[in-house]
Amino acid sequence: MVAGLLPAGAHYAKALGTLLTTSWQAAANRTPSRAVLFYATDDERAAAAVKRLIRAAGFDPVKVGGVSEAARIEAGGDLSQAGGLNGRLLDADQARAALAPATV
Repeated sequence: MVAGLLPAGAHYAKALGTLLTTSWQAAANRTPSRAVLFYATDDERAAAAVKRLIRAAGFDPVKVGGVSEAARIEAGGDLSQAGGLNGRLLDADQARAALAPATV
């Protein structure tokens, strides 16, 4: 994993890779509810920076968890647009529902 290769004291977050390139312009600042960009990090300083970047790009940031959850937002992951979302974009409520544990 990339995080393990970083020098001590580095701040790391996985973000900005869950959308197809065609969605970036079309989905930015979507109304009535913004589309979500997921991110993963164990570092609150990195989280703050990533959330600012995601909001500036016109999306709502939603954390999937720590870096151990980053595979979920990689291409083909269950929370990537090209993977488990089958091209769909989620708003914040839908994203939080997707993150909620399944009930049996």
